[in-house]
Amino acid sequence: MKKQTSSILDAVHETASDLCRLGIVSKQSMERYDALCVPPVPDYSPDQIKSLRERY
Repeated sequence: MKKQTSSILDAVHETASDLCRLGIVSKQSMERYDALCVPPVPDYSPDQIKSLRERY
């Protein structure tokens, strides 16, 4: 599964990360930016989960 990236979102996240390191952006705001950058977790059926477990 490939994560689709957005260059704009990547730039915003990098800038927010730098600003957080400098103390300009709060840790709470940084957590919100982090949440935006995490890809959604796909829904798996029980059979798919079983197949994944057996494969790995």
